[in-house]
Amino acid sequence: MKGVRMLWALALIGASACGEYNREAVDSNNQGMAFLRANRYADAREKFQRAAEEDRRFDQPLYNLALTYIRQKDWTNAVDALSRAISRNPNNADYHYQLGNAHYMIATAPDNAESATGASHLEQAKTAFTTALQKNNKLWMAQMRLGQIAELLDNPQDALRAYTDCINIAPRAYAAYVRLARIYRDHQKFDEALQVLREGLTMAPPGAPERGQMYNVMGLTQLRQNQKPQAIESFRHAVEEDTRLVVALFSLGMTYAEMPDGRAQAILYLTRFTSTRSADVPPEYVDQARAKLTELQTPAQ
Repeated sequence: MKGVRMLWALALIGASACGEYNREAVDSNNQGMAFLRANRYADAREKFQRAAEEDRRFDQPLYNLALTYIRQKDWTNAVDALSRAISRNPNNADYHYQLGNAHYMIATAPDNAESATGASHLEQAKTAFTTALQKNNKLWMAQMRLGQIAELLDNPQDALRAYTDCINIAPRAYAAYVRLARIYRDHQKFDEALQVLREGLTMAPPGAPERGQMYNVMGLTQLRQNQKPQAIESFRHAVEEDTRLVVALFSLGMTYAEMPDGRAQAILYLTRFTSTRSADVPPEYVDQARAKLTELQTPAQ
């Protein structure tokens, strides 16, 4: 629904621009919006391109053209359309944000993830997001993306800074708490990780999917501190908050397996884990779980 609301808003802006831009360009832009709302992408592209040619001062048709490409996940053409929009209106923060996002999506595509092409697009994404924030320092989504880019570039300090700034701008950006806590945990700053997660849990309402992730990261952090009972409680909460978070079942089962009286619970949770089909589960987790189940279910000699 958010995307639909944004498109309607753009249509209204285009309609109000009649005095600033020539009538033919405005009409073509509005016709393109109607086609876009009807998912008639080829017709929408044709109208937006025509509008951009009919008045070369008019930046909105190029942005709408980019949105059409984004709908189709055609990130390369989206980059071109957004670059053209920015050349006409360099102060629009949303244009820079969307440009950064298009570069980010190209960089993280499977074929580009480890390539020079991917690295180049990451740097261009970083530049675009930084520019977007210079134009509008409240764009928390740009801060989130800068954190993700910093992680991909193995720069944890920049990632910490970006996620912290994201939370300061938007305390309800729940995913930022998860990512920030993971970085603290991975760098043995366990107290800081737990503090971030507890803060996130106070902000995220019941039903928010990030709550399950927060509890899961909390449990993994507590395991690093050798706090197995506390970790088990956190993993239980993770499963209760998000039944699709099957990695928490794995962690529950493996943690119970290390407890003196946890054999039955370990078998229960590892069986639930191995019977769950999820593309998000690394195959090595399944192999470990099956091996542990075999060990637990083999009678003692």
